[in-house]
Amino acid sequence: MAIDVLLFVTQIDPATIRAPDTDSPISQWILRMHTLDLLEQAITTAEKLGYRVRREWLGGDASGGCEIAGQKWIFVDLSLDSHEQLMQVLDAVASDEALATIPLPKSLETLTNRSRKAA
Repeated sequence: MAIDVLLFVTQIDPATIRAPDTDSPISQWILRMHTLDLLEQAITTAEKLGYRVRREWLGGDASGGCEIAGQKWIFVDLSLDSHEQLMQVLDAVASDEALATIPLPKSLETLTNRSRKAA
């Protein structure tokens, strides 16, 4: 059974995952892994935009983006679930004008809702 599940999961295109029809542990695990993949992609994108990213246990207080001595920072709160962490990173980079200048994975492009202008 575990091998079948592993083979199934490795063949999934993350961009096609939708909310599960059931609350099965496997469905929840797949969605969580998809969110973690998106979080890593978002952090990589933020770093390409010049942000330094720190993951700290902040207890739900004061997290997100800021600028300190000319350096852009994103503080990701490890006390939050992976979806909330993803939203912190996306919210921090959403207003950055440079976001429109770099390529994004399709899954992130959908989440950022940015419009691309034809060159």
